[in-house]
Amino acid sequence: MAADAEAAHSATTPAATNAANSVVSYSVKSVSPAITPAADSSDSMAASDLYSLAHRKRVEGDLQSALAVLNQVAQLQPKDGKIFLERASVKMGVTDYLGALQDLDVVDQLDGITDRANVLKMRSLVNSRLGNKHEALYLMDQAVLLQPRNGGLLQQRGAIKSDLGDWHGALADLDAALEHGSRTSMSFRLRGSFHCMLGNESEALIDLNMADLLCPNDVDTLTWRAYVKSDVGDYQGAIKDFDRAALLQLPDGHSMDLRVQAVRLLSIISPDDETLNEAVVAKADPQQVSADLFALAIAWHKRGKYASVLTVIDAIPLPECVPDVAGMVKLRRVCLFELGQHMLLLSSLKSP
Repeated sequence: MAADAEAAHSATTPAATNAANSVVSYSVKSVSPAITPAADSSDSMAASDLYSLAHRKRVEGDLQSALAVLNQVAQLQPKDGKIFLERASVKMGVTDYLGALQDLDVVDQLDGITDRANVLKMRSLVNSRLGNKHEALYLMDQAVLLQPRNGGLLQQRGAIKSDLGDWHGALADLDAALEHGSRTSMSFRLRGSFHCMLGNESEALIDLNMADLLCPNDVDTLTWRAYVKSDVGDYQGAIKDFDRAALLQLPDGHSMDLRVQAVRLLSIISPDDETLNEAVVAKADPQQVSADLFALAIAWHKRGKYASVLTVIDAIPLPECVPDVAGMVKLRRVCLFELGQHMLLLSSLKSP
């Protein structure tokens, strides 16, 4: 599941963490299918068989069946923390986060769980899903204190920090995660997205290229890289990445015509490209273009690209159709101020 770091790029860019919704797949360590012996050997045998069945169902992706079986196992073995830990993990998979917290409370009350960092990580991820970002960060900090060289924990903490807008802290955690062995496509994609948010386009492209090499069919990687390429003026390269992404299925099961989105945005920013302009004339809806460009302006403002914000706002074909007209006017004035264009700012203030 993703950790939803998308907010900074509004509706036009992929998730970084969200952290995540999106962007980040939170894996939870599965416990091996072993049951603590009970006084009643028949119950122990039955619980062991059922637990193995639940574990198999979970591996197969049939989480509802796994949960139903684990409910039976918990009744047979109510004092085995591993059962409740496994069930908490399955409940997270079916988005029953409050139920997962209840099972983790039981785990804390029982003996036998030696990997406290894993329990803390699970608590952190549940709190993150419930919107308790600061509590999630505190819990992940505790997990990292127990296992400071655990690349997976460092990566998860970086995703949570990105949700809180701490891009420098998030980047430091991903640097450490990669140093300690978490060299996965997601690790490079996350670090690339953090570099992107900090305006480090060259470093972002290096990481996103590595992420694409390790996992060529990741929509988020391709979309992040497309936006980075557009930032540096490589519009045709951005279109190619959007093309590849458009052939894939998005994580939520809904396909998106990313090429049309790219053509709408990039052709207006690069008005001299006749090929792109022809595509816009053929496919673009001016109201949708206006809304998309406003979202892009918000994203670039959050990254400090004030001149780009003004370019995009000036290119909006129907300013009255943006979701927040007053907000657009204020955004333009803020950028004029940041760029020191005081005469234009004064003129803007005098106009309605």
